[in-house]
Amino acid sequence: RIIGDEIKAELRQHFETSRQAIFSIAARHAACGFDLATTLRESLESTGRSRREELAHSAERARLWEARADQLLNAARGDIRRFDRPASLADFFNHADDAVDELEEAASVLELLTMVPEAAEPLAELRALADVVLASAQELVKCVECAATITRSDVRDDFDDFLKSLDRLIELEHRADTQIRSMRRALVGAVEDPRAIYLIDQIARSLETATDAYAHSGQSLRSYLMDEVLA
Repeated sequence: RIIGDEIKAELRQHFETSRQAIFSIAARHAACGFDLATTLRESLESTGRSRREELAHSAERARLWEARADQLLNAARGDIRRFDRPASLADFFNHADDAVDELEEAASVLELLTMVPEAAEPLAELRALADVVLASAQELVKCVECAATITRSDVRDDFDDFLKSLDRLIELEHRADTQIRSMRRALVGAVEDPRAIYLIDQIARSLETATDAYAHSGQSLRSYLMDEVLA
């Protein structure tokens, strides 16, 4: 019986070590998204021609973060195949990476706004939408941090905190839907240049899609916890 208990303890320790490795990758990937969302929000403060070089630099930083996120995604996929982890965990990473891709796309289009007349009112609405995305990126970071500490034998308050962040992600997704409609009303009412309309709408689409991806990512992580950790 003693030997059996020791084997169980070693297996449990091995499982927790491998589990922490995949959550370490998840945390770094979520951090890439948060950094990208932060830079994008800061870049939206002004899009005038005088900031063309600065916005080009921000777009390049976004490309580097997106490339780093892709590397982490590939590392996660390798880990998931090696340890035969559940599909819900793969879904979590895929959705989180979709959000990063959308943010990088928004940053690349934002650089082009320096080539068209500035539209103050729609840009103010776009900043509000970017605030929602930034909050979503932050909540996903919290979800990952909480999920990493949850085990079958020790749920503690972390699962409640995880669920609060997940609820917040879903709420932010709905808020983004409302915000993009408000932005489009301002766009149609205040902007005549078709190039500006196209670019601002493209940025808004990417931002709104990112909030969808973040919500789906959080929901996939919940499925993983419920089916594989707490079942």
